[in-house]
Amino acid sequence: MRDPDCACRDRIEAGATAALQMQRERLLDSDTRLTRAIRAKYMQVADALIREFRIFSAANLLVFGLLGVVTLTRPRAGLHLLLPTLVVLGAAAITACFYLFQQDWLRTVVFGDYVGLTYFVYLGLAGVWLSDISFNHARLTTATINGAGEAVGVAFNLVVC
Repeated sequence: MRDPDCACRDRIEAGATAALQMQRERLLDSDTRLTRAIRAKYMQVADALIREFRIFSAANLLVFGLLGVVTLTRPRAGLHLLLPTLVVLGAAAITACFYLFQQDWLRTVVFGDYVGLTYFVYLGLAGVWLSDISFNHARLTTATINGAGEAVGVAFNLVVC
């Protein structure tokens, strides 16, 4: 042990170097696998967020398109189209506000809990009014507007279109 030129020291050094080299290779392999897993998860989250944005945009395009078609086909329904327009604009604004500012993004990313298709439920109310204006000559919408006017003390005399 006291001899620095002893061959046993070279064997101990070679064994320690080999063990450290094996551990280094295992750590590099683990690092490579972890980097691949992180990149795969990142791409998965990015794809889900892009899908969410496309769903939101397509829903708005669909409902605004239907609103435009009803506006062109029912020119006398100007005031009647106020309710579906307010619902569509309100749903878009409220959903965008909740989605951007009120959402816990860490939970959303970790659990994949996105709003997406539930946005169509908000737009269903606008669809009901648009179909009432298109197919029912706005009878339900007229009753709603006249009833709301009477409730606040303003007498509307809106007629069906």
